[in-house]
Amino acid sequence: VECTTTCYADVVNGNDANGGASTVDAKKTIQAAVNAVNSGGQVIVAPGTYPENVTVPKSLTLTGDGEGTNPAADTILEGMGRNGSGIYINDNIIDVTVEHLRVQNYNTASPAAGVYANLSNHGLTVQHVTTVNNGLAGANGGGVYMNGPVDDVLIDHVTAHSNRNRGIVIWNGFKTNITIT
Repeated sequence: VECTTTCYADVVNGNDANGGASTVDAKKTIQAAVNAVNSGGQVIVAPGTYPENVTVPKSLTLTGDGEGTNPAADTILEGMGRNGSGIYINDNIIDVTVEHLRVQNYNTASPAAGVYANLSNHGLTVQHVTTVNNGLAGANGGGVYMNGPVDDVLIDHVTAHSNRNRGIVIWNGFKTNITIT
C-alpha cells in the first residue's frame, strides 16, 4: 500500500519499491518517503545513516529517531562526498517541521547547510536537531540557514557546532515571530 499521510523510511531494511505505509513496508530513502507522502503528512525515519540529500517540496513533518552519533539508535543524514544541503526546503514551502535527527558533513558545494530553507518558508520548526560540519566557507549556509522574508519560526533545542560560516542564521527580508529556545 502506497503511503499518503504517514510514510516510513528505513535505510537498513527498507526498499524504495515498497509502499512505505508501515515499518515493515518502509521506503529505503528519506527522499522516496518525502516524495510519496501527501502535503501535511509525516515522514518517520528509522535509525541509521542516510547518505542522501533530501529536497522538501511540500508541507510535512520529518521525524527522525534521535540526534546522536549511534546509527543503531539515531537518525543521521551523512553528507560526506555529496554536494548541496542535507535538507533543502524549496521556495515558499510553508509549515515544515524537521525534528529528532542529526545532519552532518554537507560542505562540498553551495548551497551547503544541514537544514537550508531557501525562501519564505513560513511556519518552519527545527527542533531536537544536531548539525555538525556543514556549510562551505565563503558561501551561504551553515548549520541551519533560513532566507527571509519569514514568519512563525521555531528553533528549539538545536545544537549547531563546527559548521562553516554560521551555526544558525535567518537573514534577508522581513522576519517576524522568531522563537529560539
